[in-house]
Amino acid sequence: MRLACFAFAVAVLLALPHGGSSSTRDLQHVTLIGDSVATGISLDSYAKQILGQGVDLDLEVTACRRLEDLSCPPNPPTAIQLIKTLGPSIGPNVVIAVGYNDYEDRYAGAIDDTLKALSAVRITASVAPDN
Repeated sequence: MRLACFAFAVAVLLALPHGGSSSTRDLQHVTLIGDSVATGISLDSYAKQILGQGVDLDLEVTACRRLEDLSCPPNPPTAIQLIKTLGPSIGPNVVIAVGYNDYEDRYAGAIDDTLKALSAVRITASVAPDN
């Protein structure tokens, strides 16, 4: 199931409009938050090239990341901690590819809390004054 969700997320990224020679600021900013499964993307230049077509891709991937509970060693920031740290710089399009390391009985609640954290960042970003 989790692999299917990740494959769907990749398909969504690939379906985004592809720009020919657009500059980075003209592209949709996409943040991909992932665990060790998604780190494979960061280690494969061809995969990064494919996923980065037509988008300003921000890969935030690391081994052992969990959504909400303390991540397994080496204890990277959870998805929620990362969302709060990135704040308004997080993309308007976010792909969450985390869950392999999460506890099955807590996964649904952790997803809900992750979506709430994303919403809170977006609300904060939308009311932040322009500089």
